[in-house]
Amino acid sequence: MSRLDETKAAIMDHPRALKATPEIVINLFTIGVPLEAEGFTEDESTWPCEGTYRLCLTKPLA
Repeated sequence: MSRLDETKAAIMDHPRALKATPEIVINLFTIGVPLEAEGFTEDESTWPCEGTYRLCLTKPLA
């Protein structure tokens, strides 16, 4: 598995653990700190947010 794939999987695991829904905006700090504790860099943990520091789900997580 590539590092990018590992990062994507880790980023998606945290909203699942929070039982996030599309109505809830996730602050990057909520998932960024645990990702960094797991060994991901700040750049890796922020790539999906494109400078907004928020992660918004567009559909329910499976």
